[in-house]
Amino acid sequence: MNTSTALGIYQLVQRRLAIPVLRRSSPRLRDGLSQRLLQPPLPAARIWLQAASAGEAYLALELARALFEGGVGPLLCTTNTRQGYDILADLGAEYGLTPAYCPFDSPDLMARALKMIDPGAVVLLETELWPGLLASAKTRGTPVLSVNARMSPRSLSHYSLAKGLLADIGPDAVLAISEADAARYRALFPDADVETMPNIKFDRLDTSSPPSPNKAADAVPADTPLAVIGSARSAEAPQLRRALEILLAEHPLAVAGVFPRHVHGRHPQSWLRVLAGMPVRLRSEMHGPAGPGEIILWDVFGQLGHAYHLSSTAFVGGSLIPKGGQNFLEPLAAGVVPHIGPHWSNFAWVGEELFRDGLARRVSDGEELGREMAAALHSPPPKEEIRRDFAEYVDARRGGARQAAARIMSRLDTVARKRDMT
Repeated sequence: MNTSTALGIYQLVQRRLAIPVLRRSSPRLRDGLSQRLLQPPLPAARIWLQAASAGEAYLALELARALFEGGVGPLLCTTNTRQGYDILADLGAEYGLTPAYCPFDSPDLMARALKMIDPGAVVLLETELWPGLLASAKTRGTPVLSVNARMSPRSLSHYSLAKGLLADIGPDAVLAISEADAARYRALFPDADVETMPNIKFDRLDTSSPPSPNKAADAVPADTPLAVIGSARSAEAPQLRRALEILLAEHPLAVAGVFPRHVHGRHPQSWLRVLAGMPVRLRSEMHGPAGPGEIILWDVFGQLGHAYHLSSTAFVGGSLIPKGGQNFLEPLAAGVVPHIGPHWSNFAWVGEELFRDGLARRVSDGEELGREMAAALHSPPPKEEIRRDFAEYVDARRGGARQAAARIMSRLDTVARKRDMT
């Protein structure tokens, strides 16, 4: 099947099946539905950035800052989610960035969108490979760059099923976050210009001073060791109970703070059941500091980062079960060596050096976690030393946004020269 026929079938599926079904069944797509259908038209922009959701939106802001400092604008950044849109709307204006919802990926809609925007380049953040957009950009002659690009082996196997189509319409340039990711992109797009870059996520990491005032301080007595269980998943709860039993048996004067990943609805009650028989208090019901040996079930939002700054040891969840792990860099920025389980693929981009340098520790299960956290409470390393070492680690890896911006500006110059010659 040739590329034209495949795209015709893809458009038919989008128009007759995917878009009607999504309009009826997906509540999140009701936000910005008219924009997704190009009503009203999208504004003209020098560069069209595409950021799938909240995480990519923050990366787009770092890139927008670097482009703005390079004198490039105006910018349009599309996103697929309300959360991504709100982030861009709140923070993007100072960089000349206009937010919008991404059109549905029907080739005819994308062709119309490109005509409206008339960008000098389309920039895709992370893993954004939409056939309608890629094909329309190729037809129009608009260069497409995939930056901060990553691709797992599983994603490569899925995309390889359509390699014949994607290879013909793939991005012109790829800036991948590792050699392994670059190799996967080369396998899928043999004609693309592929190189590596520092992960823009390093540009976003904050290694600055502790928050003031600290919203968690009233819950923990002064000079009392605090152990934090952060972003814990319900499926990890039995293992975490065992870890807490070991920890508090060895440190009966310490306080533990358990921060569930989800605290809405019935989640706090499910944690209370798992921790039944242990001295647990809900943070929302506290009117004074916890007592020795107590566990604070933190059922309020916005205080985990503050608690890390008070803690002597910490565990970051989503890692004792195959969920890919949550952000274990946050306690490091607070000067605390984090413990994580064996599942941390969501943050594999930080590299193994953190573990080799002793800035993070891995455990296999709740039993080992309890022993390791208890040992850390005996002699926690100085916080300023950990923060300094982490800042040096991060600073050596910053610069991804600037590199990507320079690559994009180079492409814009190439496009401008070609237009001048025609």
